[in-house]
Amino acid sequence: MDGKARIRHVPGDAREVFGSGAEGERAAARLASRQHGVITRQQLLSIGLSGDQIDKRIKAGWLVAMHRGVYLIGAVVPPHAHEMAAVLACGNGSVLSHRSAAVLWLLLPPPRQPQVPEVT
Repeated sequence: MDGKARIRHVPGDAREVFGSGAEGERAAARLASRQHGVITRQQLLSIGLSGDQIDKRIKAGWLVAMHRGVYLIGAVVPPHAHEMAAVLACGNGSVLSHRSAAVLWLLLPPPRQPQVPEVT
């Protein structure tokens, strides 16, 4: 099974506690890199960023809201970021499903128009 094709929610994946500022941003970027460029507010809080620090990064454009409490780090949207954001927004135990999963596994061709990811 190809590891690239797996999209699932990894609850509380920030096992290390990091400080704020640049060190916190590096920790957030490392975590998001394993999640197709997206991260949750809860994960940001768990790595040591405060609510105010998160809000400042949203205003500065370092974090871009994709769903309530789910952010893209930076302005470039990596492949599968929308799907991962939907899975993270749905919470623990969520998985990409139905047509969205079939497209990811190359069982169906990609849709011509962007589709809302299907999550179970």
